[in-house]
Amino acid sequence: MTPPTQFYKVVCPKCGADVPKPVKVWELKGGKSKKNVLIGLFQCQDCRVKFREALTREII
Repeated sequence: MTPPTQFYKVVCPKCGADVPKPVKVWELKGGKSKKNVLIGLFQCQDCRVKFREALTREII
C-alpha cells in the first residue's frame, strides 16, 4: 500500500483547486473483477470539502 506522503495530481470537484496530498489512503480489494483499487481521501485547503478519488487500479 502507498503511504499518504506521496503526492498526487487531484483537483477539488467543488472549487477546482489542486489537492496534492491525501488525508488517508486505503486499498479496496476486488471480488469477481479481480481488481485492487487504491482510494485516497482528500480535503481541499480552500473550501474544506472532503472527497474520495481512485488513485490506482491493478488487475491481480
